[in-house]
Amino acid sequence: MAFSQIELGRIEEVVGGLCQRRNRPEFKDQLSLEYRVEGHNVIVFERRPRWDKKPGVTETPVAKLTFTRTAGKWRLFWMRGNLKWCAYKAKSTSGTLSSLASEIDSDVWGCFFG
Repeated sequence: MAFSQIELGRIEEVVGGLCQRRNRPEFKDQLSLEYRVEGHNVIVFERRPRWDKKPGVTETPVAKLTFTRTAGKWRLFWMRGNLKWCAYKAKSTSGTLSSLASEIDSDVWGCFFG
């Protein structure tokens, strides 16, 4: 089962809020942090104009939040240089989406934003 409307509202509140806090109006044409829901995953990514000046944008994944419905837990992943998702060891599992979003925002280990 995909996310309910209530769960999607919570995702918008928490992850959408994270994106809004990190987006700077003066850089809106150069860089934006966004998210999308894919099944039981919430993918947070950076969107930028293409580097070669051709039309379009590039999207670089930053974090993945995965919900395991049977356990009722969220898991946090970061993308390594080899383009594979890896569990964020510092705080990989949580009962709340907001605590993991805070972990992405603080990025203590430089896994999400370098």
